[in-house]
Amino acid sequence: MLGDRLRNFGVSFRGDDVLGATGPECSSSVTSMRGRVSTIVIFAASLAAPGIARADVLVSRPTPSIRCGETIKTGVWYRDFPLRGRRTATIAIRSSSGALLWHRDVTATTSWRYFRYSPGCGRHYRVRYETSSGTTTFRVWVRKRD
Repeated sequence: MLGDRLRNFGVSFRGDDVLGATGPECSSSVTSMRGRVSTIVIFAASLAAPGIARADVLVSRPTPSIRCGETIKTGVWYRDFPLRGRRTATIAIRSSSGALLWHRDVTATTSWRYFRYSPGCGRHYRVRYETSSGTTTFRVWVRKRD
């Protein structure tokens, strides 16, 4: 089965193709054949190796600039296709100086879940999402009263 896949990539298993070759033009073909075989072996090993099943927890980007009196709206959604994985996420809102103002550990579902925070006017905030895929940070500016 693996041999059939490798043949589709142009790899030959006959020994006389490589061993019986002579001359200066054959040294580059042998080198390219070795490179092709090693690439295919690495590719086949990566397919056979057990991987970490990570599903996507998608996050909602908050509006970057909001009026005084509006809320910072955050949200998460779990997409379980094609893999299933961890659904947890952490949402944190920090001040411009880094002080933690609001924190929530959430479990994402297959429909959007939204959470709101009421910020002070005329300030900068950072919304930070932590998921199994990594960390994402967004900046939010709350304008002063008009």
